[in-house]
Amino acid sequence: MKKPDVQIRDLNDLLQARSKRTPPMPKKLKPPGIPPRIDGYNWGEAFNYARDVRREVRYVQDVRSEHLVEVLVRREDVAEVLGAEDGRFRPARANDEGAWIGLFKLRDGRYMFLTAWCDYTGWGCQEGGDCTFYTSRKAAIQDLGDQNLHRLGLKMEY
Repeated sequence: MKKPDVQIRDLNDLLQARSKRTPPMPKKLKPPGIPPRIDGYNWGEAFNYARDVRREVRYVQDVRSEHLVEVLVRREDVAEVLGAEDGRFRPARANDEGAWIGLFKLRDGRYMFLTAWCDYTGWGCQEGGDCTFYTSRKAAIQDLGDQNLHRLGLKMEY
């Protein structure tokens, strides 16, 4: 039997000896931030306008109630940007030429395709957006269509 390196006389000695063998606790993880690719004013607005609206049905004491629930995904919820393209700008017709689109992996494991647009005057006049959720990357990519895949620089997965 191996002799201990430290002579243990009381509880303090025991705790001190144990602390030398125990690895240090990991540092607290930094809270998730916004991925740099979508950290900007226009992407912030795109996420604000691309909300998912779902019909929710609840039963309270056998009484059925039904209402729409708006699901907002924040940029902080994005774990990985699989592809993103900014809306196209032109001097005369800034944002009319193309929507902001992106395919993202969320921190909860789902995938989301986002599309948002605004007219040439910018956000706050005429704008809109939509987001669609998927359970897998393959399902998302197969649903996007050739034009969106090309804009995002992605290829079809079979």
